[in-house]
Amino acid sequence: MRMASTDAEKFSTRGREFTIFDGSPRDNSNTWAERPDVEFMELCLTMTKRDLVQRWFSEVWENRDMSTFAEMLAPSLENTELLDGLTNPRKDYPVLIEVVHKLAGELRVQILHCMEDGDWTSTRYLLTSDGPDGITPVHAEGIMMIRFEGDKIAELTSRFDAFAFFEQLGQLPADAMPACLAGQALIWD
Repeated sequence: MRMASTDAEKFSTRGREFTIFDGSPRDNSNTWAERPDVEFMELCLTMTKRDLVQRWFSEVWENRDMSTFAEMLAPSLENTELLDGLTNPRKDYPVLIEVVHKLAGELRVQILHCMEDGDWTSTRYLLTSDGPDGITPVHAEGIMMIRFEGDKIAELTSRFDAFAFFEQLGQLPADAMPACLAGQALIWD
């Protein structure tokens, strides 16, 4: 049974009450974390696609939880298929996440807009960090599309403002985009 409240969504199953805060399920008896059981698994089945996208950002990108990464990929996604342009996603995506963390520091991802259409989601997000030194903030917006098979990711493609990201990290000159638009080449010796 589902009941809406102003702060969170509450529902109960098999005599236990659950509350969802920001897409994260919490058993009000505080026992689900100690013993993930059938009731918690049933709760996971009720997650919306937006909840799954938030989980992807929170657990995979922010917390670098590679067990969640592996769990969220559909079995139909083969190692030879493209996921966000990577030819071996199960091997290469964790490396990409580590590299971005090393360049930018600890990441935070905020969902700005999320739309669903059938099995697909389209999400506009803001990636932020305090920078590799912890004092020089970095931020870049991006867009990600995911096709789900149930609660698993079958396809994913994303783009983010790499120019702004690398400019803020000092890896591109601050005026790199205007220079490129003016027809100048960025050449390193």
